[in-house]
Amino acid sequence: MSDPGDSVLVFKPHWPAYVATCQLLGLRPVLAELPDEVTPAFLAACAPVRIVIINNPHNPTGKVYTRAELEAIRDWAQSTGAQVIVDESYEHLSFGPAHTSFAALCDWRALGVVTIFSASQNYAMMGWRVGFALAPAPLVAAMQTLQGPITAAASHLSQVATVAAFDAGRQRHMLEDYRERRDMVVRQFRGLPWITMHSPDSGPYLWGDVRALTHDTIGFAEALLAQEGVAIMPGDALGAPGFVRLGYIADDTATLMDGVRRIVAFGNRQAAQR
Repeated sequence: MSDPGDSVLVFKPHWPAYVATCQLLGLRPVLAELPDEVTPAFLAACAPVRIVIINNPHNPTGKVYTRAELEAIRDWAQSTGAQVIVDESYEHLSFGPAHTSFAALCDWRALGVVTIFSASQNYAMMGWRVGFALAPAPLVAAMQTLQGPITAAASHLSQVATVAAFDAGRQRHMLEDYRERRDMVVRQFRGLPWITMHSPDSGPYLWGDVRALTHDTIGFAEALLAQEGVAIMPGDALGAPGFVRLGYIADDTATLMDGVRRIVAFGNRQAAQR
């Protein structure tokens, strides 16, 4: 449980809803750069907070937390009294590293762990907007109190479809499609001096570092849209100016690669004009 004014640790880059929700509820988001490895020393240097939010696997970087990292977070949360919210919306989209659920490493009821699952990414049901959370009974009761007066809800059809999706299990064919598209796109950016595009361990997104070209990624994204008709997400929206997020969710490979070629051409022009 939390009260207005309590602090919430959010790792950057972050999904915008984490910060927006904190602000809506009167909580104080504390932003910290997500390191390559979460260690006890890193956590000890973080400011004391009431809640920490983890996204595992991580959007947009594709990082999959190791068991050791999750155990370090568990031990830190137990020692500080912080509660943990774990967004596992991408749990089935790891290309190699094993995904470990945080709740499996602790007494999640005693620690007050809330785990969030979604059909949007794991089952390519973005438009259905359905998911669920697993949490200790007192927290679930608070959720029900909050949602009780809300008349808008997921339709019955959406709920039935989501049950069928989760019953179907991990969609390995979809993961292999993502892997193939990931590799195709990453190859197009390889060797370009103005962008560093790492191959992510999970997810349907690429996280590109364009700081060698610009830190104004809002301007970069707007100019790209105006000149080439290609839409990307600027890192500013995720708390990380100088980076851009690209999606390769759609299975229209021809359109995807055309968009990538336009991004490359645009970036090359921008670099030549500097």
